[in-house]
Amino acid sequence: MADHPSGMMAQRNTRPGRPAGSRPTIGLLIGRLDEQYQAAVWPGVADLAAEQDVNLLCFAGESLRSPYGFEAYGNVLYDLVSAETVDGLVILSGSIGHFVQAEELRQFCERYRPLPMVNIALAVEGIPAVLVDNDRGVREAITHLVEVHGYRRIAFIRGPAGHPEAEARYRAYADSLAGYGLPLDPSLVVAGDFTLEAGVEGIRLLIDERKVEWEAVVTADDTIALGALEALQARGIRVPYDVAVVGFDDTEDARFATPPLTTVRQPLYEQGWQASEMVLALIGGEAVPPQVVLPTELVLRQSCGCFSEATLQVTAGQVTDAAPAPAAFPSEHREAMLAEMAEAVRDPLLDHARALDPGWADRLLNGFTAELKGEVRGVFLPVLDEILRRVASAGGDINLWQGALSVLRRHVLPSLTSKESAARCEDLWHQARVLIGETAQRAQAQQRLQAEQQAQRLREISQALITTADVEQLMDLVAQEVPRLGIRRCYLSLYEGKEAPPPQSRLILAYDERGRSELPAGGQLFPSRQLLPSGMLPQEQRYSIAVEPLHFRDDQIGFSLIGMGPRDGSVYETLRGQLSSALKGALLFREREQLLADNARAVDEMRRLNQDLQRTLDTQEQLLETIRALSTPVVPLLKRVILLPLVGHIDTERARQIMDQLLTGIQEHRAHIAIVDITGVPIVDTSVANSLLQAAQAARLLGAEVVLAGIRPDVAQTIVGLGVDLSGIATENNLQSGVEYALRRLSSELAT
Repeated sequence: MADHPSGMMAQRNTRPGRPAGSRPTIGLLIGRLDEQYQAAVWPGVADLAAEQDVNLLCFAGESLRSPYGFEAYGNVLYDLVSAETVDGLVILSGSIGHFVQAEELRQFCERYRPLPMVNIALAVEGIPAVLVDNDRGVREAITHLVEVHGYRRIAFIRGPAGHPEAEARYRAYADSLAGYGLPLDPSLVVAGDFTLEAGVEGIRLLIDERKVEWEAVVTADDTIALGALEALQARGIRVPYDVAVVGFDDTEDARFATPPLTTVRQPLYEQGWQASEMVLALIGGEAVPPQVVLPTELVLRQSCGCFSEATLQVTAGQVTDAAPAPAAFPSEHREAMLAEMAEAVRDPLLDHARALDPGWADRLLNGFTAELKGEVRGVFLPVLDEILRRVASAGGDINLWQGALSVLRRHVLPSLTSKESAARCEDLWHQARVLIGETAQRAQAQQRLQAEQQAQRLREISQALITTADVEQLMDLVAQEVPRLGIRRCYLSLYEGKEAPPPQSRLILAYDERGRSELPAGGQLFPSRQLLPSGMLPQEQRYSIAVEPLHFRDDQIGFSLIGMGPRDGSVYETLRGQLSSALKGALLFREREQLLADNARAVDEMRRLNQDLQRTLDTQEQLLETIRALSTPVVPLLKRVILLPLVGHIDTERARQIMDQLLTGIQEHRAHIAIVDITGVPIVDTSVANSLLQAAQAARLLGAEVVLAGIRPDVAQTIVGLGVDLSGIATENNLQSGVEYALRRLSSELAT
């Protein structure tokens, strides 16, 4: 900083990975590309980038913390901005800073250090800025309303509270009233923001709620003013005959409103151009001033009660014999006339340096003079026609050229002394005015036709997109249809993860002038902050690309990179919405198909598991049968004595098996005594006790006696508690006692 002039700022940036001497890249942070104010600024950035042969990445991430709908979800795009992809930033703070305070905007900008930065519209400490003289513009508007129209009751609809530009315009309004000794009436001041709705609501408050008397209303921007016009006309209040309306910005809509809007013109295109020049200087290590303040200008139209300057210029001026003829104009008179002609056709939305050659005014005046002198015929109109064609091709306002004719007529007509010369001049002027009118009509018709064709293409693309449910087919359709919009380059990426944004994204479509790039199946992963996989963007030629967020309501989907061809910002915003909706639908369809496939696999797996389970159950049942058979063996102890040891739980089925085995054993071994040992049975309940009782009764019918061994004290208490009568069965507390009982019975039988 010490090497630069006092008050100047400098910074050099070297982007990691950018080869020395390669083309730098400017990043533009902007809310939207289609809103009138912003749509007038970004072409200045784009044209400067083209002239200087540098790249442009335009990040359209909506206004910070926008309260409208789901706009704020687009803010995630600003997290992708980094030194990996840009060398410096132009920040349109006037749009993205609408809804945040100065400190939050400062913190937002600081996150991009050490990148060189230049702000537009709002000043942030430590960052160079391109500003406009808001104070002067509003003061001129109030002065005009007071001094020319004699208004004293002037209302004001404010912009967003805390917004620096909005506050500056309000202060200028208040100070201007004070300068004329007019009171600042709070009932004439309405809070608002930069929206049509604010203008409509402001008029409602003034007329319906507050019921105050007022003669004119000044608004913080043109959008508010257009809303106020709409509300007034809906009430049958005539503008300017009943009340006057004045805006600020001079957007295209203001020029073509009914009535045309008187407004304070701020040089929107020039702000974009100037800020881009400054950030390129910073990238190169050059010094720039901390602030550049561009002048504003009051543009008089019908909404205040005046007619346009072009209409008022159509006068002949005072005819004097002393006035020099065109060919005899001294150089200072000629240069003054040429400068006045250039000023008359100055178009805030057109870059004249690109649309016209520097000598157009000379050629036009020379052609007119040659025909006036009779030296040659048929020169003036072809020169004018060629100029008008170039202006129309560049999208300029043809009607402004009526002003150039008025300047020419006002300067030349007073010098003509003969009726023949005056008649020849009038013929040329009338022919020129007809030519301008016809050219303007053709240009407007052509613009309308192009707009209708573009809208039709967008509708066709939208219809095709929303009826395509497969992501891969959707990408095929985008690659086929989007180039019809004049977009020669397009990249679509999906976020890989739930973070916003996630560390990685997946590129699913890439096409440029050379055709569609082949990607791996499922897309190509890359770090999100790179915006694209390495080497995807061209190095041999410059590019201008709009980076747009893709989200459906609050669901973050990914982002798109779209080559900036058309100057109509609505093309990019409309396409962004269409792509977001189509991708959301296709991804939901893919998710549904995946769920159906997963469900089918789950059903198949469940069927297989059921089959395996059934086989397991069958095997288990077979094993159980074997175990049961092995756990209740009939053991012949002595002649005519068998033992049936029981182990484990006894259920109804097993009780039946025990009885069958007991009776079968008695028959096979002709047993007189059957010892049933229940020592290994953990639980003896009513069912078990009754089963044993039934087994004993069945054995008695076969001539055998059952001895129940293993009656522990707890088992005895349980049986008694259950109320089961085992009095007909011999019981012993263990197997040995049972065997001894059997021996005594056998001895008794032998003795008898």
